[in-house]
This record gives sequence, structure tokens and C-alpha cells, in this order.
Amino acid sequence: DLLEEAEEDTHVPVCDTCTGTLQSYRDLSSALHDNSVWDERELSETAKPETTNFLRAFADRTRAEDAAASAIVPKLIANPALIDPHPEWRTAGVVRGLLAIVDDKNFTEPKVAAEIAALAVQVADSLEAGQYPFDTVTKLRGKAWRTHAHMLYYVGSY
Repeated sequence: DLLEEAEEDTHVPVCDTCTGTLQSYRDLSSALHDNSVWDERELSETAKPETTNFLRAFADRTRAEDAAASAIVPKLIANPALIDPHPEWRTAGVVRGLLAIVDDKNFTEPKVAAEIAALAVQVADSLEAGQYPFDTVTKLRGKAWRTHAHMLYYVGSY
């Protein structure tokens, strides 16, 4: 057992950090052997209608936003200031569309890709989290910021 092999190690007994870490692993291992930590209830294989409906509605909304974004994104790239008079363009679909363009242009036109990534961040940061389920907005913002940072690094503007 790996947890017991540490007793033979000369470092672990004299290192407080390693000793504490080993004890944490032992405690966790012990807890996992206790049946009270396992939920043994039977789970239904049948999907709940509300879950299915929620997922379908989310998928439908995503498809609709992405379809609408295909017409909006070229306009925004041509004139980023258009985002201000069009708050209805502030959607996850537009962010995804902008990030897709960044992926297309990152090697051929990196400065343009960096500008588009900045626009994606602007739109992502303006999304209302309550309009989307769970952590959709947080993940999209993270992806936009990561892409923007990568493009700034790529063009040497950091």
C-alpha cells in the first residue's frame, strides 16, 4: 500500500508538510472505506421532463443566438461601435461568433484577431448572468479573456 510505504521513507517523518499531506491522504482513504460516505440509493434511468425541457430550450436558444450572430458579427467587425446602440446584440452567440473569427484569423491577421478578441471580451463582460443557465456566462467570459490574453501575447502587446 502506497500510504504505508511512506513509513520507510526517510524524508516524510522529518518534513512537516509531507507528514501533514500524508495524514490527509490517510484520512481521505479511511473515509472512502467507510460505507456511510457512499449514497447507495437506486437512481432512475428515466430523465425528468423538466430537465429534458430545460436542456432542449437551452439548445434551441443557443442555435437561435448562433444563427442570429452570423449576421451580426460581420457588422460588428466592420464597426465595433455598433454594439452601443444595439444592446440586443449582447448575446453569448455573438461572443461565440467573434471568438470563432479570432480562431480563423489568429495566424493570418493576428492584430485583427487581437482587436476582435477585445470586442469579444467587451460583449462577454456585458452579458447578464441571469439570462443564461448556471455558469454559461462565467465560462464564456473566461474563454474570451483567455483568447484576448493569448492574442495580446502573440502580437507582443503585453
